[in-house]
Amino acid sequence: MIQLTMSGVLGSGFELDGRTILPVQRRPQALREWVPSGRRYGGVRLAYPAFRFALDPEDTLDGAGQPSGLFVNRSGPSFATRVMALSAFFQHGSDAAWNQRSGSLTAWVADSRAWIRHVSIGDGRVTVDLAGDEVSGLTIQLSSGLHEESRTVEAPGAVTFTVATLDRETLVLLTDPIVRDLRSISTMGGLRSEDDTVSWHEPDVRLDALRFGGESEFVEFKSVMPTSKSKVGVLKAIPAFANGQGGTLLIGIDDDNSVVGLGDLTTDEAQDRLTRMIHDSVVPIPAFRVECVELDGLLVAIVEVGPGAHKPYALSGNPPAFFARHGSNSFPATREEILAWTAPPSPLGLYGMR
Repeated sequence: MIQLTMSGVLGSGFELDGRTILPVQRRPQALREWVPSGRRYGGVRLAYPAFRFALDPEDTLDGAGQPSGLFVNRSGPSFATRVMALSAFFQHGSDAAWNQRSGSLTAWVADSRAWIRHVSIGDGRVTVDLAGDEVSGLTIQLSSGLHEESRTVEAPGAVTFTVATLDRETLVLLTDPIVRDLRSISTMGGLRSEDDTVSWHEPDVRLDALRFGGESEFVEFKSVMPTSKSKVGVLKAIPAFANGQGGTLLIGIDDDNSVVGLGDLTTDEAQDRLTRMIHDSVVPIPAFRVECVELDGLLVAIVEVGPGAHKPYALSGNPPAFFARHGSNSFPATREEILAWTAPPSPLGLYGMR
């Protein structure tokens, strides 16, 4: 793999084919992004860490007919034109692939030398499965507000940390000392936290982390199941989470973190009642999942809500009631917030590039 850096300033210039190439001030048109394994792009989960390159394919010239964008690599070959650089780039390894989209070239180069294959959580342990020919000798680190620990990797395979409780955000880092791969383990809630390369073997492990983490922008506790009279107070967190970045509603947990349960309801009764009430009360219906688990001998309902794709979301009514999440509470949405949710996306796209 070669890494290219584009520069528009080359000192006093140089000779090429009998012509003097002069430096030209120019805004770079290249983007390089490192992406850890396990991330999704275009519906596909990356198996390895990778570099994403977005490059302008045009060989732009300045007013004098000289190349205005020159590629210079600090430790390897340099190129006078983008065409030459791209040609060399795509000849290095079968991992490189490209497509032309919106006037730019996008290339992915996988780095399979060392990566995190899977993280397993349960029984008071976090087990990290490592792979790659160059993983031996690297450092694997578990980092959170409640636990900090590092190990030297002896060989590919499993490394296990003993952890009583996870913080709301925990990082697993593979370093040498630069980061070679990572996993972000979120217990803040919401379907956005799902990652099939991270598995929770015991449902109450994650529930304990949510419970003891307390209420936040992503977590809310309710002590009772919603009824026709109390549904606004209980369910307003659902559209608020969907209008934001997602979140988790725990029903059967009091504000002081104590478990009060769901009364005489069975798992099937609680799941059916919550599912039907959310379908009947929230418009449009967001991505959500209802699960019931037993904690301290009592039943607790977990309602996970993903960030909405069709904002704004509201509780049905005449008029509908829109809510936004601020801190650990759900408030009626302001006119400005509703307008922001309905605004079209920027034409420049995610990376500010056409």
